[in-house]
This record gives sequence, C-alpha cells and structure tokens, in this order.
Amino acid sequence: MKKPPKLSTQRLDKAYVTIIGADNHPVVKRFYWNGAKLESDHSAYISSGYAQTIEANDPKSLMRIIEGLAPNEALALGVLPKCDHRYTLVTHDRQTVTSIARTKEFFQFPQGPGWMLLDLDAKDLPDEIIDRVAGRHLFDVILDAVPELQSAAYVLKPSSSAGIILPDGTQNPATGFHVWVLVQEANRIPDILKTISDVLWSRGLGFIKVSKSGSLLERTLIDLAVGSPERLIFESDPIVEMPLTRNAPDSRINPSGPLSSVQGPDTDVELRKREARDKVAGYAQRQRKQHEKEQIERIQKNNNVNKAVATQLYRQREHGHLLHDDDSLEIGKGQFQKVGEFLDTTNRKRGLPCPIEGSEYGLTTAQFYQADANNAETRLISFAHGLHTEFYFERFKHLRGLKWLPANKTFEFDLTKTADRVGWALKEKLQQDIQSRLLPHVFTRRGPPPQLIYQVSVGVGKTREATTAAAGLAAAGLRVLVRVPRIDLAEEWLQRLKKPLPDGVGIWRGREQPDPDHPHQQMCLRNDVMKEAALQGIEPQSVCGNKKQGYCPFHPKNPNVVAPCAYMQQDLSMHHIVICAGDKTLTMAPRPGLKRSDNWRALKPKPNDLFWRPSINIEVVSQTSDHPHDFDCLIVDETDPFGLISELKDSPQVKFDDTIAMPQNAKNKGRDDKQDWELIEEFRDYLQSRFDPHFVSPKATCEVPEAVLQLLEESAALMTQPQTDDKRYLQSLLFSDFKDVETSERVHNNIDVYEHLADIIQVRIPRPKGESSAHRATPEQIRAANTEISVLRTRLQALFTLCNELATRARVDVNHLKNIKFTNPDDPSMGVTVRTGGQLHPAFQSIPALIFDATASPELLKYTYHHLETSFCDVANDGSGVKRYQLRDSLLPYQTVLTEQWCSRLLVLSQLLSKTYPKTGMIAPKAVVEEITGRVPRSVDLGHFGALSGINRFEEVNTLVVVSRQAVSPELMEESTATVTKEPVSGDMDSNWYGQETDFILHRDGRRGWKVDRDHHPDPLVEAARRAITNTGLEQALGRGRNVRRDESRPLTEFILTSVPTQRPVDGTFTLNELKAATGWIGLMLERGVWISQGKGAEVLFFILNPQRLESLYNTLIETSAFESPEQASNWLKQQLSPAHEPAPKTDPSLKPTERQATQSLYFKIQSALDRGQSTVDILCMPYPIDDFKPVRAKKRCARYYAELYVRTKPGQSPQQALSAVLGPCASDVEIEE
Repeated sequence: MKKPPKLSTQRLDKAYVTIIGADNHPVVKRFYWNGAKLESDHSAYISSGYAQTIEANDPKSLMRIIEGLAPNEALALGVLPKCDHRYTLVTHDRQTVTSIARTKEFFQFPQGPGWMLLDLDAKDLPDEIIDRVAGRHLFDVILDAVPELQSAAYVLKPSSSAGIILPDGTQNPATGFHVWVLVQEANRIPDILKTISDVLWSRGLGFIKVSKSGSLLERTLIDLAVGSPERLIFESDPIVEMPLTRNAPDSRINPSGPLSSVQGPDTDVELRKREARDKVAGYAQRQRKQHEKEQIERIQKNNNVNKAVATQLYRQREHGHLLHDDDSLEIGKGQFQKVGEFLDTTNRKRGLPCPIEGSEYGLTTAQFYQADANNAETRLISFAHGLHTEFYFERFKHLRGLKWLPANKTFEFDLTKTADRVGWALKEKLQQDIQSRLLPHVFTRRGPPPQLIYQVSVGVGKTREATTAAAGLAAAGLRVLVRVPRIDLAEEWLQRLKKPLPDGVGIWRGREQPDPDHPHQQMCLRNDVMKEAALQGIEPQSVCGNKKQGYCPFHPKNPNVVAPCAYMQQDLSMHHIVICAGDKTLTMAPRPGLKRSDNWRALKPKPNDLFWRPSINIEVVSQTSDHPHDFDCLIVDETDPFGLISELKDSPQVKFDDTIAMPQNAKNKGRDDKQDWELIEEFRDYLQSRFDPHFVSPKATCEVPEAVLQLLEESAALMTQPQTDDKRYLQSLLFSDFKDVETSERVHNNIDVYEHLADIIQVRIPRPKGESSAHRATPEQIRAANTEISVLRTRLQALFTLCNELATRARVDVNHLKNIKFTNPDDPSMGVTVRTGGQLHPAFQSIPALIFDATASPELLKYTYHHLETSFCDVANDGSGVKRYQLRDSLLPYQTVLTEQWCSRLLVLSQLLSKTYPKTGMIAPKAVVEEITGRVPRSVDLGHFGALSGINRFEEVNTLVVVSRQAVSPELMEESTATVTKEPVSGDMDSNWYGQETDFILHRDGRRGWKVDRDHHPDPLVEAARRAITNTGLEQALGRGRNVRRDESRPLTEFILTSVPTQRPVDGTFTLNELKAATGWIGLMLERGVWISQGKGAEVLFFILNPQRLESLYNTLIETSAFESPEQASNWLKQQLSPAHEPAPKTDPSLKPTERQATQSLYFKIQSALDRGQSTVDILCMPYPIDDFKPVRAKKRCARYYAELYVRTKPGQSPQQALSAVLGPCASDVEIEE
C-alpha cells in the first residue's frame, strides 16, 4: 500500500491545526432537559469523512477557525503529510492508496511551531484539591505552578456545557476549559505535557481517582489523554434543545510568543503518586468488591443464571472484555437487555453506556458497531476515562481480529468455478494440446518437445483426465511412460487403465519394492547385496552375474534356480503403457525390460477409443513412423522438484583429517603417475585452507601452496591451454574468485582446469574388489573385500564430485554454491559434503511430457524439465457444504506437536470430534500419527504429511483436521534450491529461521481477513522452494477431503491447526489458547462423560479422576496435585477457575492469564449450556453434543456438601448408574444422591 511520507524529518515554519469532518452526522454534544436535570449525549467517533491541515499561526487565526467549525467538525493537534490538502478519511481497516486513517501514521507532531492543548475540568476534583484552588480559576492556578505559560500565546475557551441556561433561568457554570498553547517545537508536546503534569503533582495538585469499578486513575488539573496528534478535540457550539438555551461565555486570548520549554519538578513525583495510591487503596478495594457484587447480582436477576455463571460473565466482561450472549448490557438509564437479544435486534451503530462504568458515566460513552461496509467485525468500543477499550462478543469470537484486506489482497470468488466446470475446462485444454502440439511433435519430431503442466485444485479430476489421456495416446499408436509418486498409486493407475487396455499396461517395479506375487518379499531377493555393492562401486550387472562367471542364485538363467528373481523377470517391452513409481527411473537409461521391443507394434486406433478429434491421420502416420525412442510420451502425476536430489547422508564427503595415501604400486610407476597422486593430495590440502567452514564460501585472500603450483607446472597433462610456465598465471587460472573473472576465455580456462582435475581423480579411483564373485557374495563379504580401499575410494569420489561442482560454479559465475556443505566446522575432523542433483535422462528429456499437479512449482520444475510451460492453471471453489476454521495466532510447529502433552491434546481433540461427527480424518506429522495410532476412536482415520498425494480414503469424512505444517530450515532449503537450480542463491539471514512477512488468512467473503506473519525468504527461488514444501503440503492435505465436491448433502468441516495462510477461504478462526482450553482438562472431562460444577463438594473430583490416574492423558493435562487427595483435587479445580486477572496459581505458573481466560470462558459456557438443557454447545467452532448429560449430586462419603454434577448417560441408564460406572472401584468412597 502506498503511504504518505512521515513528517518526523520535516520542519514547518508556521503553526497548523487539522480540521476533521464527519460525513453524515454531527459530532458535537447535545444537551437536553429530562424533566428533572440537565442531560447530554455525544457521538464522539468519526469513521468516515475528511481531514485538512490549515494554517493557524497565532491565537486570532486559531480563534477564527474554532468559531467557523460546523457541527460535524472537530480539530486535531497533528498535521497531515500535505498542508491545505483535503484528504478522504476512513477507518484503518478501509484505508486505500487515496485515503488516510485517523492514526499516528498520518497525524504527527511536526518539527517547528504547533498547538498544545490543556484540557481542564474541575468536576472530579477531590476536596483537598478544591481547598488548594480556593475558588480561583483553574488556569490561573496552573499559571502560578508553571510560570513559563504566562508569557506564552494561548486561547482559553470554556467547555460546551458552560453557559447553558436551565428552565428555571439559572446558568450552568463553566467547570471545564480548553487552553490552546502555542509551542515552539510541536514534536515535544507529549514531553511538555508530562512535565506540566509532574509539576502539578509536585505542587500537591495531583490525585488518584477511583473509578466506579475500583480502577486507580492518575489525575491532575490537566488531562494527558489529549496530548496525542490524532485525537479529536470538539470545539463546535453544542446542540441545545428547548427548553434549554445557551449564553456562551467569552474566550480569552493572550497574543504572546510560543512556549519553548517548562522547568521540571523539584520533588520526587513517583513517591507522591505512590503515597496517593496507598491513601485510596482500601477504598478502591471496597469499591471493586461492591461494583462486582452489584454487577453479579444484576446479571443473576436480569439473566436468570446462578451466581457462579453470573460471576464468570462479569469477570469475562471486566477483565477479558468479552461479552457473552447470556450477559446483559445497559442500553439506557436503568434499562438492560441480554447481549444475545441486543445482537439479534440491533443492526446499526448506536451509543451505549460503558459496559463497566455504566450510565452514571454517560449514556453514550461507548459505541456499538455492526459489521458493515465500514467495520470489519461487530464490536463495542468504550471511550470512558479518555481510553479506547474494545469489547468483543463471544458469539462472534471466531471472527475476532477480522480486518479489511488491502486492495491487492482482496479476492472476488467466481461462483461459476465449480469442480465440474474447471474439470471440463481442463479436459478441453488437454485435448487441444494433444491434438495441436503433442501428436504433431511425436510424428514429425520438429522443434523441442512440449513439456506442459496442468494445475487444478485437488479433487477436480486431474488423475481421471491423466489416465484418460494415457489410454487415448496409447490408442493413437504411442508408447507412454507414466510416473507416479508411490507404488500404491501405481497400482491405482493400473486398475484404471486395465479397463480400456487389459493387456497393454504394466508396472515397472524397482528392486526394493514388494513383489506383488509375494508381498513379504522384495522384487530383488538380494537387494541388501545390491546396496552394499553400490556403496563399494560394484555395478549391478556384477551382482546379477553372467554366463562366464556364473549367475546370482535367483537369476532366471541360473540352471539351479528355484525361485527366479521377480525383478529380472520383468519384461514390459511389448506394453503400450508402463507405470513407474518415483523419479529414479527417469534419471537412468531404460532397462532392458523397459525398452521398446523390436516386435512392438502400435495399437490400431479406433475412433471410439480417442477422446479428441484428431486433425492428422494418426493411423497412417503411426503405422509408418519409426520409433527413435523407447517411449513416445511421458505423463507425470504429481511432481517433486527435489525428487532427484541425492540425500545429504548419502552424499560423498571429503574429510580433511584423512590423508589420501598414495598406493604402494604408484611409487614404482612413472613420474606422471606419482605426480598425479601428489597433486591430488595437495589439492585436498588446498581445499582445507581455501574454504571457510563458518561461511561456506571461499577465502578471497588465501594463498595457494607452493607445492601445488610446482606440481601444476610439471604436469603437462593437466593444462592444455594456455602453454605457459608463468606460476602467477597458473595460480589465477585455478584459484581466482570467479566473480572477478574479466574475460570469457578465463572462465573457460577455469572450467577446463577443474574438469581436468576431475579426469585425473576419476582415473585414480581404484576399482572395487570382488566384482567377479559378487554374484554369490554376501554384503559382509563384499564389505570385507573392499576394506583396504574403501576409504580411498570414498575420498577420491568426493574430490571428483567436488571438482565437478567447482566447474559448475565457474559456469554460472558465482562465488560459492550452497550445496557445498561443511560438517562439524568447529571439529578438527571437519569435512565438506557435496550435495548433487540428478537430471532427466536424455531418453525422457527428449520426448513430450504432460505433467499433472495440483500444487506444482513451475519456478523449480523448469530446471528438471527444460522446455516446461504452464498450459492450464485454475482453482475450483469450495463446495457449498464446506465450513473451514483455522488457528490464527500460532504456526504450531513440529517441535511443539511432537511433545507428549500435545499428542495427548490431539487425542482429546479426536475424541471430541468423534462425538460430534460420524467420521473424522486427521492429518499430522508422521511421528505424531505413530504415537496416537491405536489410541484414537475407530471413527478417526489418520494420515501423515509426505504421503498424501493421490490418496482417497478421506473423501467421505465429515470433518478433516490438519495438524501443523511441513517446514524445512532456511539452510537446507538454500542447499536444496542450489542443488536443483545450479543458480546462486542468497542466504543472508539475520537469524536461524526465516524472516517474517505480513499476510492474511482469507475470509470467505474475499474482502476481509486475519492479519498474520508468515515465513518468507528474500531469495525468490528459495522462497518458491519453501512454498513447495510448506504450502504444497497444506494444500494437498486439505484437498484429501475433496472439498471442491462437497455440497449440503455431503458436508465437510475442516480445521487447520496452523496459522499458515492457504489458498482456501475460512469461515472463522480460533486462538491457540482456545485450542488449549478445548483440548485440556475441560475436553478430557467431557470425554470421560462427567462434568463438575463450581462450588461446594468438589472433593468428589478426586474419586472421578483417581481410576484414570495411570493414563498418560490425565498425567499430562491435569496437574499431579489433583490426584493426591480429595482436598488437593478441590483446590486444583478452584485454582483453575480463579479470577483470570489474579496471579496464576503457584502450582501451575505456566498457565498464562490469557490461557486461563480462555479456559474459564469455555468452562462457564458449557456450564450455562448444561444448566439450560441445550442439546449442543459450541466448542472450538464445533457443535459438541451434550443432550445425553444428566444432572446428579454426589459427595465424598461423610462429607457435608454435595457437588453438582452432570454425567453422560446411555439409553435406559440413570444418572446414578452412569456416575457409578465412571467412578469404578472408587464408587464405594462416594455417596450418590438417589
């Protein structure tokens, strides 16, 4: 959003004030006679209007401005970015490029002259202050205390109530005054006001006012609240209604110079304030208790609730500023209405008494704002005591914090974008691309192969269209390879394609994948040998064997084979569609069983088999064309931009504390051989000195070891160009910083040096031992045979890889690569690991590709598919039966949800959901799923991140919960991005985690949202990679419930337990504390089927909890003291329900006040719902059923008082029987009232 410049560095030569006008209503006070006394009301808020800064350089100019104010206008001390410019004024939520809000962002005190306001009022002065004033004018008293004001220019204006003539002819005296003082430096106004206030305190003119609710308010003769540049100052003449009249008193002007400074107090002001507080402390406490008693009694009387519920309603209002439907509001003098009824019947803005101070403070001290075009959410704001106190409604708690979105964030939902319409659009575009681009390329092979990506919402039907396309292409005479992410999805594809092509489809299974005929076995029965052989550098062919040396015991050609190898028996050479799982197959040349057989023949196309109308004669062309590739087309279902990266743990590593020993036989060979080994070891030493492990970048000033230079000079094979003996030039070729390379020739030479080094190292990598016997060896035998050369092979292989990466660095002209990672930088055995990324084999890079992915990252995929272009991208709307709620104030990261307590919370949540919805799906981190599997209700189906694409088992759930989000550290994300792209990526992070960027959780109306901070990386490529992990995982998880296809007949409710914004709009949000409240001891008690009311007899709670003591849920969610004794259990419950504004219980200091407020709010809402006999109660935006809870009374045996309980009953079961079942063996210790 474009914002006006700030004024903190601007200087104005003249004084200014700002006129602020309301669009449609007066802002002055209205005085009227109620038949007995003078009354007033005031609309003191401007939500829309205009603002203009105008010159007021002397008292007379200011007085003219004041006298010219209209009833809808007020003044402000601050100035706007441009003087004499009329701005459109709106609320902060509605601010745009062409408007401003009445905030300090736009209204500021400038450097230079300005006006300061002294707001004087005598009506609340205590007797001791009145005695000190002794009948004098208040401003005269201030002039004596602050003599600097005597020589300052000012305008003194009586308050608007001054001069009101009552019906009996008496005149209302002036008790308040506004004194406008011209100051030399306006940006010092807050400091000057504070100094004047301190001086008044030091002169005995300060006091502590005790409000009606018992609050302690610091006061002097002046009001400090007006010392803010954006605050409204009302100076227009009031509206006076008959029979009242007004004879306005005269104002006073002093035409002197500006005030420059004020001398501070000479006494300890803070000491005087403490003494004043101590003096009224007892009275304030009595006032608080009296106010609380009156309010609770009033709530009981007006709302017909018990004292415990009334007490909680009061505390929620007083300390949490939360108004429940069962609470009451004073809407007029002595007139009360239930909050729920008020909300049902009020659909406009209106004034009300402050919910805390009541009508005695004023009838319109607070303003109620209905959510409308100007207000993003329904709320009530009190301006009592010069404060800005916002009250929220429990009914709209899920909408709390809603803001109007900036113009660039709003979203207009196209209601026509249903799943079916988007699916049809995808089908049409796919048919068009196949007809106009794919088939012509296959049969003409002109130009680069089209690699087209199709992005649509999960659930639209992309897999259906992809399988249809595969079948149609096969029917058109093409041989198709389909890549899917997992073997289970390959099986699903196989079943789909067997219908149109019963014999022409097969799955290519890797060695490690299960044998479909023997699921307990791998395809390769010696896969463990294969893995060890690969580690030692032995080729798979050696493990399989040959005719000369012999075959593997399971090789089909072994004459003694009993159970032939399923992997070697695979032969899909005649198939028209081959399906493979994972990306590894795409990085290698097709295996013999994958290659197209010489006897392969294209299917004869039939018009009914094709789902598009061909524009070329497919039958003629396909039967007469040769087949230069084993496959004609690649179809990719779901992508992984990092799928081709070698895992860091499997990457080759150079250990700098290991020497690369020269083999003994090298010493007896020629000079070149020995010299190569010396060069390799010197190069290793060079790396150790060249790289700075703490910054993972080359040292710019490192000197090259003389031994390396000498070897370079003597090695003619190493350098082909230029022919020179100049040591300095050789040094610049090999060790220069590539960002400083001046010519393309030098870049070429640098690449050439590293490539030659790689060639030398590769030649010297010793061949593995035991190749001839690998077909019959065990993993241990292969490892033992290579023990002596294993370390040497590993180190040389690492150096070889590193040389290739340094050559890559030269090609892209960067100073360092993030995929070169140092390990243990503070350890002498520090090493460097090179992460490498694979590429599509030319056999697959050179054929057309159709890529289907709901959450693809084209920015990254283009580095794998070199001719990639997005052909189709669209998002379908949610179905009409979808409701979605999201956590708004916490990422709820993995490290949090993996704790024992949060696993317990998720178990409680699953139990709450299972009571509310017939079938629930929960997607969480894998470790969490493993922890709670087998402990959740049967109606809850679990899934984990990383294994979601393509699964359909959640498509019939009634509610879907997504817990946390996937995230990868910035360091690893940078490494992965650099490995995939070979591009320079920035990594200048100020901390160990990502920076934060403002974003919004989108409300379903598309115009409002909840402001949140989300992770953000400054490098565009790394940010794309971060989104590919975090946002893609969330979108995939949410799509599992097929939300785009849910209507009212198949409703779906989604809960997102992380604040990461998604593409999907939400209907409401909740806080982490509200989530904790629902999944803590309250949720646990509900799920155990018993509820205890606050009050006497709570000792019985001990016997309710004791049978379950050994359960981890209770141990982690309920404090240990509750299990110690009946008295301890009673005290524990009392502490949980103690007033939230009091200190947290000593036994549970981690329970923050806001968390306690959320817990208590939920507790008393449930209590009220049970008392009223409601069938459901809203818990975390879900309608939790409570109609089977019945009242019962019980107490500890021989105790005096019964506890009021509710217990869940089964059909035909009495509450007493149900409670006995809950108590179990402790039932004998409890008396249950019959």
